Amino acid sequence: MPFIPPLADYGDGLLFRTQASTFAENSDSLFWMITWISVVFFIIVVGAMGWFMWKYRHRPVETFAPKTPSHNLPLELTWTVIPTLLVIVIFGFGFTGYLDQRTPPADAYEVRVIAKKWNFTFVYPDAGFTDSKLYIPVGRPVRLRMVSSDVLHSFWVPAFRSKWDIVPGRDSIIWFECTEPGEYLYQCTEYCGKDHSNMIKEGGVVAVPLDEFEDKLREIKTVKIQELEDDPLGGGEALFKDAGCAACHSVDGAKNACPTWEGLWGTTKKFTDGTSAIADDAYIRESILQPDAKIAEGFRNNMPSYKGQLEELQIMALTTYIRSLSEEGRAENVERDVPPVGGEPEAEDDSGADG
Repeated sequence: MPFIPPLADYGDGLLFRTQASTFAENSDSLFWMITWISVVFFIIVVGAMGWFMWKYRHRPVETFAPKTPSHNLPLELTWTVIPTLLVIVIFGFGFTGYLDQRTPPADAYEVRVIAKKWNFTFVYPDAGFTDSKLYIPVGRPVRLRMVSSDVLHSFWVPAFRSKWDIVPGRDSIIWFECTEPGEYLYQCTEYCGKDHSNMIKEGGVVAVPLDEFEDKLREIKTVKIQELEDDPLGGGEALFKDAGCAACHSVDGAKNACPTWEGLWGTTKKFTDGTSAIADDAYIRESILQPDAKIAEGFRNNMPSYKGQLEELQIMALTTYIRSLSEEGRAENVERDVPPVGGEPEAEDDSGADG
């Protein structure tokens, strides 16, 4: 139940996105309660200030004999006790809500969230796939177990009134229960670098009716597997963006935080420990799962491990895409009968030709 029903109704949709979680109503009610308390006291304080300015305005001395009391116990108790009681009430509602959001139910559906510059990756351990969208069931608690692979991030879903910082080296847990099916925005609210603004996704949270949720996950996984099998090169290019590879690797030779993928496959790479190796399929797979095993010369170990996050089929698709970015790799793809992005070119129509 809202603390102040009229204010909660007034606030819904005026300044906030639609309420779509069990926390939203109480959060909005508390906001409006604090807002109206502030408005009332603003009127009282500014009104008193205006009255004092008029009452004690400058006048000739012979017609003005002000009396200035130095002490008024009832007045002092009033302006001390009332604000103290209001602060206690606000703290009580706020602390109760905080405890609720920090205590996820035991039967909550868990999704793992990996924050990195500059995207969120959602891992579904039970379904066995990752995605850049957060799929959740309506009417069932959802627990997000969040980690950061680099700097401080903050995950926020405005419609759920749920926000929590993701601190490197620490598991951050938040939970909510969605009440309405639909698509909702999520974003990072902690400035984390030059592409921080990319960590916002309209429709990035997809709430599915509870009785359709498991079927939805199976459908998504089936589609992902089928896409990778039918078009490993196109799937690898999509993974390059969805899995966050584009944040550190370039495909046009530009030097970012990690080596460029352009012309990578088939070359000899030198490492910080003085060794070297050919950048073949085995090297790429090792770099994805154990990025600290071989650190390229001139770079630091900036890359997190994707072990447990990517399926073998996804690693193969990424490898296929990396091969396509070098001449030797493209020749290798042709030998392996990998079609180019978009599939095989259509045969020319000779139906109207002579002879």
